[in-house]
Amino acid sequence: MKKKYLAIGLLTTSLLLTNNVMAKTDIQGGVYTSQPASSKEETIKQTDFTFNKELHKITSYSGSDENVVIPKEIDGVVVEHIGSYAFDEKSFLKSVTIPEGIKTIGERAFADTSLKELSLPSSLSKIEKSAFTENSKLVKVIISDNVREIPENAFAYCSGLKELKLPEKLEKINKGAFKSCTALEKISIPGQVREIDESAFKDCKKLTSIVVEKEENSIPGSPWGAQNTVKIQWKQKENTGEVTSQDFQVDKATGTLIKYTGKAESVTVPSEINGVKIVKIGEGAFEELFYLKHVVLPDGITELADSAFDNDQFLESIKLPDTITKIGNNVFDDCSRLKDINMPKNLKEIGDDAFAECAFESVVIPDTVTKIGKSAFADAVNLKKVVLPKNIEVLEERVLNSSHIEEIVIPDKVTHIKARAFANARNLKKITWPKNLKYVGNVAFGNTKIEEIVLPNGIKELDGCAFGYMAKLKKVFIPESIEKISPEAFELSTGLKEIHIARTKDAIKGAPWGENEAKVFWEGVEKPETPDTPKKPETPDTPKKPETPKEPEGSKPSSSTNKNKNYNTFYRSSSKKENDKTSKYSRDVRFIIGKNTFTVIKNGKEETIFMDVSPFVENNRTMLPLRFIAESLGMEVKWDQEKQTAHFSKDGRTASIYIYDNKIALSNGETVPMDANPTIKKNRIFVSLTNISKVFNISNGNTKDGTDQDIEWNPEDNSISIKLK
Repeated sequence: MKKKYLAIGLLTTSLLLTNNVMAKTDIQGGVYTSQPASSKEETIKQTDFTFNKELHKITSYSGSDENVVIPKEIDGVVVEHIGSYAFDEKSFLKSVTIPEGIKTIGERAFADTSLKELSLPSSLSKIEKSAFTENSKLVKVIISDNVREIPENAFAYCSGLKELKLPEKLEKINKGAFKSCTALEKISIPGQVREIDESAFKDCKKLTSIVVEKEENSIPGSPWGAQNTVKIQWKQKENTGEVTSQDFQVDKATGTLIKYTGKAESVTVPSEINGVKIVKIGEGAFEELFYLKHVVLPDGITELADSAFDNDQFLESIKLPDTITKIGNNVFDDCSRLKDINMPKNLKEIGDDAFAECAFESVVIPDTVTKIGKSAFADAVNLKKVVLPKNIEVLEERVLNSSHIEEIVIPDKVTHIKARAFANARNLKKITWPKNLKYVGNVAFGNTKIEEIVLPNGIKELDGCAFGYMAKLKKVFIPESIEKISPEAFELSTGLKEIHIARTKDAIKGAPWGENEAKVFWEGVEKPETPDTPKKPETPDTPKKPETPKEPEGSKPSSSTNKNKNYNTFYRSSSKKENDKTSKYSRDVRFIIGKNTFTVIKNGKEETIFMDVSPFVENNRTMLPLRFIAESLGMEVKWDQEKQTAHFSKDGRTASIYIYDNKIALSNGETVPMDANPTIKKNRIFVSLTNISKVFNISNGNTKDGTDQDIEWNPEDNSISIKLK
């Protein structure tokens, strides 16, 4: 862009960056990672793809969207292949939706991007070498079952990869396929694999467990480049014979089955072993038996001790007797194929992580249960239906985190819903709230799809970000019983518009409690005045001052020299023109990190402007508030509330943006795609100057580099200057 359009370009980009404010969040263990709005809501831009119709192949991508949806058809022709280097080095790419119908992915097709998760369609049959190499932010990969071969360096140097599912029909893993995947800790090799190259897992420094669903040493070259300390578990030959008493170790004094030592895939535990009646399955008794698929436990067992079936990754079903009253901690943790399970009728207690990461789709917890531990059903991503017991009083931390439930009835005896209890339950839309609810913990419902909350009378406290990070939330109704609302209670619930609270105005400080755009409606009844205190009459000659319409980003700045001046005349007029002959700039705007004022030097005249926020540094990026940048550069700002569109004008040129779109429209007919994410602090949108300089090729540097730049960083006083000619 030409330098004379620097100012409008700067703000154009700044505004453009605000698009991703309305973002989904991924919440794990209290760490919140911002993600852009769902790609499913975007319009697929076929013009961004170069497409070979004869070959049905996408050969390149010219867009700049962070979230790309690959179309099923382009100009009426079915897309079947993604060509070599099509998305190579697209560092802005954070997510991609690959549709059914794609058959092949070419060499380095998605190399060196910012992808975080990857799920490949069932139609895919071939991946070429280095297709996903150097994706350091890639954490989770699910490879479809029709892929028979992982090629050379396919996922090499994916240093963040932690979760990997290989296809059931996989036959071969080639040279360096997962080389330097330094975060990978465990991997399961399907039974049809015949060959693994000796360097397939080279430099996977955290890899400690390889489970191979084949007979011992049936695949040569183990541990295939992994460190020699890695534990390899081979599947043994199936024991089709009858389970005998010799397969069990028993504590006669307590009636505890201490250890199962057999090799059968299906085990029926006898009620008596060598004359000892079995009443308890001991700690770790069936732990990490990768060959175990089916278990039947006898009547009379009352307890499953901690980790009894922990990490049995191939366990598919278990029959629990109704005599069981306690399931301990981690009993079925990471039994990722456990689909068939019944809850004992006399069960009273479920421990921490008891069913974490299990695969069943529904569970009915009997009313006899009075305690459910932390993370009891966390990360059970197939779980769609849950019936909670009527006598439960506390829903512990992460109890149903990341489940796929759509609706939940919380029993009336529940008084406390603790931190992240339902966080990342992405399909949750409807809640029946308990009548006795007193407390909601930090991010309890983060990243759910709930649109309206009506809390029961009796609620006392909303802690932390209790209803934060809920992008779909629009309205909240809070009863008069509320006593405490955390300052971040609705943090970044970006769609929140109304908070209704049955208290008198300002009874609970901090409204609207978090960074959002909600309007608070105080609906409490004012207390009557003391009868002997007469009401002071209003002065009849003093008309009521009309309210100033609210700007889209909060309160307006004020000048240190004239705080009551009209906002549209941001700079004071002067009858005497003052010129600084020593400066070649017409305007020098200067911000200081952590300070809530900035200065504008215009034609030698300096003015200090007060702000309600301060610039800050985040992830080595200098962040400045958008509106103050606009006004300081002398732009006219207009906000269309009805259309949710902001217009910025200077020198006859206008930039317009609808804040929920991913591009900005210029008055000359051009559109500019968004390039980076903003940050919201105290209802102000902050943008990164570094990002702006990259997009518009604006020079930037520091005061010590010896070069005169448009944007200058001074490390000595932590100041940033924007200089306009």
